[in-house]
Amino acid sequence: MDILKRHGLKLSISALLGCLIVYVTIFVGVLLFALLIGASLGGVFSGDIEGNLIETGVGGSLIIIGILCLFLLYIFIVSYVTGGLIGSVNDAVFRNQSTVGSFIRHGFKNFWETSKILLSTVTLFLVVGGIMNVFVDAIATTNEALAILIFLIYLLLLIPAIIATNHSLIISYEQNISAFHSIKAGFLTYRKTFGKNFASAIFAILSYLGIYVATILIILLLALIDASFGLAQMELIEGFEGSAFFGLIAILLILLMIPAMYITGQLVITIRFKDKIAPIVFPNGSPNQQLFNQQLYPQYQPNQQPFNQQPYPQQQPNQQKPDQSNQPNNPFNWG
Repeated sequence: MDILKRHGLKLSISALLGCLIVYVTIFVGVLLFALLIGASLGGVFSGDIEGNLIETGVGGSLIIIGILCLFLLYIFIVSYVTGGLIGSVNDAVFRNQSTVGSFIRHGFKNFWETSKILLSTVTLFLVVGGIMNVFVDAIATTNEALAILIFLIYLLLLIPAIIATNHSLIISYEQNISAFHSIKAGFLTYRKTFGKNFASAIFAILSYLGIYVATILIILLLALIDASFGLAQMELIEGFEGSAFFGLIAILLILLMIPAMYITGQLVITIRFKDKIAPIVFPNGSPNQQLFNQQLYPQYQPNQQPFNQQPYPQQQPNQQKPDQSNQPNNPFNWG
């Protein structure tokens, strides 16, 4: 995991900064909304507030507006965080580069495309899940054990589908293609490399657990040191007693743990997509770009120079680009 050594810390810091923006946005948004609602209530109602809410019907309107605002805020957070996470990891995996601002930059840059892909796939999952729920309920009336077994199998089949959605986003950012073609390409990995998708999910979960367990062990060790040496009553730093000081360290560790978990998990998924999945699912690559075949997955020729001497060949000044005017405008040679 050389990529993790080279870019892991910088990517984690980038993710932490990006998440801090989300936290501030949530706080400010909730505060402004609370002030707005408070001002409205103060100007409209007096006496029996509950009765007035029912009589005027404003209470129902406020609830609907509140739910709509929360939904939009949720869409913004998920799309921004997903775009920043996958985009920044793509930079490290495909271009061997990372910056502390990459998460924020990709979060806003990929926002709309991420929203379209996520809303489309979530809608698809809800439709399939609804159909499966009706089917399982019908079976449960006669054979409850069989219904439970079918439901568990459905959950197992859903895991590689979630990874396929992740692949759709990776492809969208790298190939700059439409949401529909990105989803179609992502779910080709579900059909053609089902087992590898499932393995990617397992490895990503193990990486989450590894970082989580390591962080908890460090926090427990700090608590043990605090209790063993009686540091609770000692003023280690001016204004901070022992327990408060170690508590502050624990909070900082948790803040670092969360982005590190997601960055590491996404690195696992993206690296496996690049090395294990894309060469199988997209062996012919893209007619419009060279990302998936000529640059990352070259076919070895007997007289060819070693790939590692020039992994990303640059076009020469006098070299003419191939004529692609008659080639289909789609990413993976689909007719």
